[in-house]
Amino acid sequence: NDTEISDRTDNDNNNDGDEVTDSDMGGGIIQCLRSKYTDTSITLESQCVLELIDVIQTSKLDVRLDIKLYKSCRRLLISEYIDMDQEDCLKLLYLKNKIDDDNYKEQIKRIIREGQADIHIDRALAFACQADVLKYCNDIPIGSGKQLQCLFSMGKSVTSQCQNILQKRQELWKS
Repeated sequence: NDTEISDRTDNDNNNDGDEVTDSDMGGGIIQCLRSKYTDTSITLESQCVLELIDVIQTSKLDVRLDIKLYKSCRRLLISEYIDMDQEDCLKLLYLKNKIDDDNYKEQIKRIIREGQADIHIDRALAFACQADVLKYCNDIPIGSGKQLQCLFSMGKSVTSQCQNILQKRQELWKS
């Protein structure tokens, strides 16, 4: 099962074999865009943000689509991943200081930063705080951590479920 994200031209009739895929480049194109997405000082066009959210959410469903993360952490995922979300497993191992490899750590820090940039990137956080986002932050644009800031500003007004996971994420972000 070869999983890759293609960087195709708009010309569907281009059959000269020059198609370059992101996986051919070690995930470099997507990694570059993902790093720009997590940098809150940079504003990406809204269509680019929507596409990146789709790519990131898709890679959260199948960690093999996050080429850099998967290549770095494949052995760790195979040995440690037991009946739990793979990214949550990596975050938990990171939080417990059970990861020694610097390359693993860098990739896990990246996915943690992505979660800080947008609540919708972190499935567990998005699920736990869904009602609170709709109630308090629905008019806040997605990206750059704006909806997260909104939730934090609401303090004790958010549900206990949302408060608990926000607290856990704050601990993770501080680590």
